[in-house]
Amino acid sequence: MAKYVNPLKLGTVLRSKDNLFRITDIIGQGSFGITYRAMMPVTIPGPLGAVRCEVSVAVKEFFMRDLCGREEMGRVGKASNPQLHAYYRERFLEEAHNLAQLRHPGIVRVMDRFETNNTNYYAMEYIEGINLGDFLKAHGQLAETDAIDVICEVGEALAYMHKHRILHLDLKPGNVMRRWDGTLMLIDFGLSKEYKDEAPIKSASMALGTKGYAPLEQGKELRFSPAIDVYALGGVLYKLLTNEAPPPAEQIKQNGFPTYKFEGVCSQSVQLALAKAMMPEAADRPQSVAEFLRLLRPDWKPVAVVEGEPPVPAKAATPATPTPQPPADEGTRINVQPNAVAPAGEEATQLRPAATPQSFLAPQEQAPSAEVAEEAGFNKRTLYYILAAIIGLLLLLVVGVYSCGGSEEEVEAPAEVHQVDSLQS
Repeated sequence: MAKYVNPLKLGTVLRSKDNLFRITDIIGQGSFGITYRAMMPVTIPGPLGAVRCEVSVAVKEFFMRDLCGREEMGRVGKASNPQLHAYYRERFLEEAHNLAQLRHPGIVRVMDRFETNNTNYYAMEYIEGINLGDFLKAHGQLAETDAIDVICEVGEALAYMHKHRILHLDLKPGNVMRRWDGTLMLIDFGLSKEYKDEAPIKSASMALGTKGYAPLEQGKELRFSPAIDVYALGGVLYKLLTNEAPPPAEQIKQNGFPTYKFEGVCSQSVQLALAKAMMPEAADRPQSVAEFLRLLRPDWKPVAVVEGEPPVPAKAATPATPTPQPPADEGTRINVQPNAVAPAGEEATQLRPAATPQSFLAPQEQAPSAEVAEEAGFNKRTLYYILAAIIGLLLLLVVGVYSCGGSEEEVEAPAEVHQVDSLQS
C-alpha cells in the first residue's frame, strides 16, 4: 500500500450543507491535495416509496503536504507559507468551479462543494474503470481506427469545454478514464483555466502542463486558444499509435516531427494530421478540435448528446483503404519532412502488436469492488452454512428412521422363528 502524508483516517465523516461523506479509501495524493473514495447516503424515490442507499463518490481535499500538517479530528493546520498556500487554494477553488459548471457525459461531474476542517473539498462521481495510460501499458498501442475512435470521443468532451471557454491544459493518457462499459471520461482539471473575456492570462497563473503534451506557448502570456489543447490531443494520439511518450515540443521544433515512428503503423493521411496538430507554432495547427478531427476523419460530425446522459461511443468501421487527404500546406511540409527517417544511430522502434479493433472502447466485464467481493463472500459462506444445516437434518432424519425400523425387526424375528419351529415339529 502506498504511503500517504497525513491523510484523513478511514471512517472519517465529512459533512457539507446537504450531504454526508464517509471516507472508505485513499485513491491518491499529490502536492496539492488528496483524493478519497467515500460513501454518500442517497434517497431514491420509487413507486413503493423512497429507498435509502449509499453510492461511491470521489472526494478531493485541498491539502498541501509540504506546507501543512494535520491536527486532531482531521483539521488542517496553519500553513508555513500562508501566501503560497492562499494562491494554490484559490486555484483549487477555481478547479472546482470550472468543473462544476460542465455538464457533459464525457466529463466527470461535480456533485458537491464545501468547506470544513479549515480547508476545501469537492465531491465528484466515482469512475470504475482504467485510465488510458494503464491500458496501453497492459495491452500495447491501438490500431489506427480504434485510436481515432478514442480521439474523436475525447475530442467531443474537449470541444464542449472550449465552447464554455475553458481549457483543460493537462490532457494526457492518464487523465482519460475508460469505464467498464467502454465510454470515456475526462478527469483531473487541476490546471484548467476559464477565460471570461479576451484579456490574456498572465504566465504566473498558467501552469506548464506535462512535457510531451504541452506546446511551447503554454506557460506564457496568451489569450484563449483551443490550439493548446489540440496539441495535447495530438500528443495523446501519438501515444495511442506508438505506446511511446511524444517528444518535448522543443525537440520537435529543433528536429521536426518524427514521421519515421509511424511507418507501417498508420496511414499517411493520419501522419500528416498528427504532424499538423503538433506543429511548434500555434498558428500552424488546427484552430479547433473539430478542425483536427476532420483531418483524421473527413466525414466526422459532432455527436448530438443531451448534457449529462451517457455517451454512445462512435464505432466506425475500418476502411478498406486509407481515406485520401488533401496535400498539406508548405509550412507543414517543411516541418514534417526533415525528420522523415530515423536519425543516424537510432533504430526504428519495434512496436508491440496493435490491440484488436475496438478493444479499448468495447465493454468489458467489470471488476468487482472490495465491498461487492466481501458481500459476495459473506453470501456464499451463509449459503454453505444453510446447506450444511439442511444436510445435517436430513442425515439425522434418515438415521432416526433406520433405527426405529431396526428395533421392530429385532422384536418380531424370534416370534417368526418360533412359529416355523412349531410347524416343523
